[in-house]
Amino acid sequence: MSKESPIGLKENALPGVGVDTEVVGSLTAGVPRRFVDPKAHLIGLEYRPGSWLGESCLGSLRPIYRPDQNRLLVSATVAREGYAVSGLEAQFRNNLDAVKLHFRKIRPDGSLDPNDTYEGDWIGFPDPAAQRKSLGDTGVRVIGVFLRAGAVVDGLALVLEK
Repeated sequence: MSKESPIGLKENALPGVGVDTEVVGSLTAGVPRRFVDPKAHLIGLEYRPGSWLGESCLGSLRPIYRPDQNRLLVSATVAREGYAVSGLEAQFRNNLDAVKLHFRKIRPDGSLDPNDTYEGDWIGFPDPAAQRKSLGDTGVRVIGVFLRAGAVVDGLALVLEK
């Protein structure tokens, strides 16, 4: 594997590539940050905790496309070898509080196997009183994430292959 950084780590580099799911959380707060790599599977997220106006939430998220990718944030959740992100479940109030990634086995042709799945653990600060929404899990390859973020993550969408 090449040690070159995946193209998907270049913020807002490919605006017309892929299709964004709906945004969970705020549609207007924070700065739009879109990360996409049309040649890769999203395999996980780096994250750090945060807090805004007394609410514990996710402070930052960064996509992971390769197991050997350089990490910049405190923690990470990554797919088992041979699996990729297929969707997620998010909890949010004023900001993005918590995320649980869903994974599917990558078939030899690069498609995702709907019969071989598992869920990751919650990252962030799950709260049963928060709103809950699922994104993705349509069988379409996840190639990135769209964030609305400033001091913390305000909103999140997945970027799916067209």
